[in-house]
Amino acid sequence: MSLEENIEENIQLIDIIESRFGFSFVCYNCYNKETDCNERNRINHGICKSCFKSNTSYGCSICNIFKTSDYDLNLEARKATYRNSNYVLCENCYEEVDYYRFYCTYCYDKETDINKKFHMKFGSHFGIFNTSDYNLNLKERIVKYKDFNYILCEECNNEIFKEDFYCAYCYNEETDIIKKGHMKFGLNFEIFNTFDYNLNLEERRTKYMNFDDILCEKCNNKMDKRNFYCAPCYNIETDITKKGHMKFGPKFGIFKTSDYNLDLEERRKKYMNYDNILCEE
Repeated sequence: MSLEENIEENIQLIDIIESRFGFSFVCYNCYNKETDCNERNRINHGICKSCFKSNTSYGCSICNIFKTSDYDLNLEARKATYRNSNYVLCENCYEEVDYYRFYCTYCYDKETDINKKFHMKFGSHFGIFNTSDYNLNLKERIVKYKDFNYILCEECNNEIFKEDFYCAYCYNEETDIIKKGHMKFGLNFEIFNTFDYNLNLEERRTKYMNFDDILCEKCNNKMDKRNFYCAPCYNIETDITKKGHMKFGPKFGIFKTSDYNLDLEERRKKYMNYDNILCEE
């Protein structure tokens, strides 16, 4: 064996020994001579046990690549596809894909088209809740969006929950009670004013019977159309006269304990002109 061959053999041996101590078990002399990228990866990282292709430093370059077409899948389908992968790399930029959200945050942040961003984040089965959709009532909104997995607000890009069908974020930011009512209930709603408590129950029914929803002017809560008074405001009121006014209108009387001293005719005479009578106790 020539001196040159002996030196070359010793160099290879030293490389292997050093690699063994470094837990890589690679002959870097052979590795450096190799020009094929896949073969270099095979020497350095072995092969994938699933597809038998050469691994990379991140694992299998075939099995763990998040393809652009995978954005058509919803989150659950993406999780199912990659649940056995230690690393998932983006096909476009080779950055690691967020393992909990399953989209490439690097590509997502670079994307300027809002529809493409939504597609990356939620899959192909999503809908954009337009501002004009606030003109629809709840039933009409349900019909329009019932088949979508996700609904996103046109204004702020936040997710709209299918229990409500309005953007909670935009709703909370809004200060105008009319606009808040429009967002929550659609066009066919009305504000129950404080002076409407001067109406009796029948008059309230007549005034509000054609509206889908009625909101309290004071607290913005929805009012029950069977009672036509605001239950939350009623419950926090402590004055019995004011509670009676809210519930029955101005034409009611308080039946006092002392009225038990009256006979039936006297009681009838005293309270005959009232629509409702409340017990003092």
